[in-house]
Amino acid sequence: MNTYYWLITLLLLNIFTFSYPAIAEILTEMKPYLLSQSYQEQETSVTVNKNQLNYPYLLSLKTSSSITNLQGKIEVNGKVITAKLNFNTVVDIAPYLNLGQNTVLITGNYNPASSSVTINLEGNGASVTQTTGGNGQVKQKITVYVD
Repeated sequence: MNTYYWLITLLLLNIFTFSYPAIAEILTEMKPYLLSQSYQEQETSVTVNKNQLNYPYLLSLKTSSSITNLQGKIEVNGKVITAKLNFNTVVDIAPYLNLGQNTVLITGNYNPASSSVTINLEGNGASVTQTTGGNGQVKQKITVYVD
């Protein structure tokens, strides 16, 4: 159904561009909202003792193939800690974790979309693994409770 809306919007945009510039501008702004998007969103939580943060907590992203193009970012508590992802990214998140609840968010795109991305958090006393694949988008959330 979204394909038909998209085609109708393009047709109307072409018709109104010459006759009604204001309507053409509105239709132009509507185009992104008519595209269908699909992605998986996964969430996991883990609890660690603050003394365990004296050791690295490695967050790794690995694609199913070295030719997979991965673009995106890793955020901890809303702060971007890296915006350079590749087929084998490893980041120590221990320095960014605080007492209480911490949110680690991994977002991005990969292609080919038929690939997959495995996210692993490994540290002293904790191990979390998440895998997403088949749609070209990554949105993973790991909540780390430090007590």
